[in-house]
Amino acid sequence: VKKVEKLLEYRNLKEIQEYLNKAEMSSDILIHYLYTLQALATYYMYNAHDGIKAKEILLHGKQVAENYVNKRNKITGSFDKLTSTEILSELQIIQHLPQMYTRIIYSLARSYIYTKEFDEGEKYFKLAKSLGLHLNLFEGYLSDISGFLIIEIERAKISIKEHQVEDAIDKLKKV
Repeated sequence: VKKVEKLLEYRNLKEIQEYLNKAEMSSDILIHYLYTLQALATYYMYNAHDGIKAKEILLHGKQVAENYVNKRNKITGSFDKLTSTEILSELQIIQHLPQMYTRIIYSLARSYIYTKEFDEGEKYFKLAKSLGLHLNLFEGYLSDISGFLIIEIERAKISIKEHQVEDAIDKLKKV
């Protein structure tokens, strides 16, 4: 973990950022870099219980992937404004990128559960579910069980703490 953590120090170096933003960079290097970031973020989330650090790493990975795609395309745009079908279409220009991006998005959604930002998590679970089901990835199915279900249970717990039992019951009925 300590050796892989060096990646986090490198992301702040100007030369590294310039390299990651170049369209000439090998797609294999990109995929390996994203895989390593996702693995490191998963470690922080599940082993170190640090959802904030995991979220930062995953947002960085998401940004690197999106910047790479935008550099390769003639028409660029914000991925936040695209539908899941449009995102998939953009990602498919690079082999294995749709799968890696989906895993990053799913993990990012999970990190929002740890930081109690349920609305953001829900947004990313929707995207991960759509991409994952289309690509036949496990993350598509997990978005329901380990995503939406967990969010509604957490929201119900909050309602119970606020003595809004009826609201909690309604939330649990949705799942």
